[in-house]
Amino acid sequence: MGGLVVVKQHEYIAEVALNRPEAYNAFNLEMITELAQHLTRLATDESVKGVVIYGNGKAFCAGGDLKWAVQFSERPGSS
Repeated sequence: MGGLVVVKQHEYIAEVALNRPEAYNAFNLEMITELAQHLTRLATDESVKGVVIYGNGKAFCAGGDLKWAVQFSERPGSS
């Protein structure tokens, strides 16, 4: 399985798998971007009647990846 988000379509149902199991599927910018692109495409596909979202590995999603998010709190001169 490649990509941070993997989509499989079965007739009128789309399966969307979050695919960062090593990070408990925590969101980072790349994953958020990829997920948004897939969901936008699926929303305009008239053959899709439902979407199932799940996480590969042990967890559905741990939320935001703190290793990625910490960059937004680091400011010059702050301690």
